[in-house]
Amino acid sequence: MANLRDIARKAECSTATVSRVINNNPKVSAEIRARVHAAMDELNYLPNKGDTTLTGKKSGLLGCIVPNLTNPHFSQLVMTLEQDAAYAGLELMIKTHLNNAEREEAALRAFIKLGVQGLLWVPTENEANLVPLLQRAGIDSVALTLRSKFLNSVLVDYRYGMSLIAQHCAAQGFNCLGMVSQEKVDAEKCFALKEHCKLANVAVPPELCFAVPKGICEDVTSHDQLLAQVVSAIVSKIIAFKEQGATSVPEPQLLLSQVRSKEQLTAGSAEASVLSPEGKDVKEQAQVQLRLVLWVYNDIFAVSLMRELAERGLRVPQDVAVISYDNTYLSYLLGITSVTQPITQMAQRAFGLLRDPFKGTAIECAELKPELIARASTLGRA
Repeated sequence: MANLRDIARKAECSTATVSRVINNNPKVSAEIRARVHAAMDELNYLPNKGDTTLTGKKSGLLGCIVPNLTNPHFSQLVMTLEQDAAYAGLELMIKTHLNNAEREEAALRAFIKLGVQGLLWVPTENEANLVPLLQRAGIDSVALTLRSKFLNSVLVDYRYGMSLIAQHCAAQGFNCLGMVSQEKVDAEKCFALKEHCKLANVAVPPELCFAVPKGICEDVTSHDQLLAQVVSAIVSKIIAFKEQGATSVPEPQLLLSQVRSKEQLTAGSAEASVLSPEGKDVKEQAQVQLRLVLWVYNDIFAVSLMRELAERGLRVPQDVAVISYDNTYLSYLLGITSVTQPITQMAQRAFGLLRDPFKGTAIECAELKPELIARASTLGRA
């Protein structure tokens, strides 16, 4: 049976480095971590409980609570966490809360009875009421995908992600952006996106900002009446906005500032005085063409919205472009521009932060940089 020395020899590193990889030490580089994992796979090696120093407890069990497993984002997250747990010689047990606080508490109490030595958790808004349970049980915990006031947490730097969206919109010539977000979840994202759009000269009309009930479209099999009504209402408002014209897009003179001119364009004017090639002053009426893009909070809702747009005769991206969040396989298969959530890095950092936050150590928050993957939903042209 392979041991630490065998793994170290195969991965061309020290046994101390192998031990640090097993215990998810964040100081180990991604390249070395990959080599060690590859060696462990090739030699069919799984650590025993004695190889891990995650906590003083040695139950070998970790709990994981996520909203659901039908959203590709959460299923991918769980698969990555399970793999990393195996590399550490631990078993991952999974429960879902379906955005229900009572179900979440029941799952947490079940894990406490089972004696899990750690918890990886995507909390509901009931987090503050459940932390004392963890505290009394002495269970180390890390909050995933969001910032926690009570626990170590790992999330994506949403401010940076929103800046990528605004920059992409400006680069592609979109001058008007709508938002579809979740209630009680995405308020900070929306605020950041509005601020970055303002800097990029992309308008965000209030009538195109929609907040939908939390969890309404996290199930790929969901076709309930509420979802259909919400999606239909959003598309109806988009159509009405387009029919009434570009009343909320940036001022014409800002768009005309891209025209070569030796004169300052005055704010608030619908006409601009520019110099012709012959040097003569001419009056040019500013014509603003509405180019609309929607940011949607996850890939699943983006797919539902795009389907409704198509049924109502609107083309993506020629009539309405779409940008989503998460970058799951749905966005890859359907050509949706999306902001990534670096799942592999998130899992590794979560294990690195999985230590007791109730013993005087400062609460830490790891923010990971996302990327924007541009695809057909914004790259096409009319």
